Amino acid sequence: MEMDTKSLIIEIATNLFQQKGYKGVGVNEILKACNITKGALYYHFPNGKEELLIACLQSINEAITTDIEDISE
Repeated sequence: MEMDTKSLIIEIATNLFQQKGYKGVGVNEILKACNITKGALYYHFPNGKEELLIACLQSINEAITTDIEDISE
């Protein structure tokens, strides 16, 4: 279940960052959108929003890599 919560946070935060930019999205907005507590966010991302952004970028990178591999096959 833990991985599901983390994946959910990454997915929702990625969408928010894409819509509003990193500086345009506050931690409280992420918490509200994910319906989680601040403790849950910092449990998964101890360094907060910056660490979450890095996870979002890695997730996007993995998705793009998968798409490219699918196209080239």
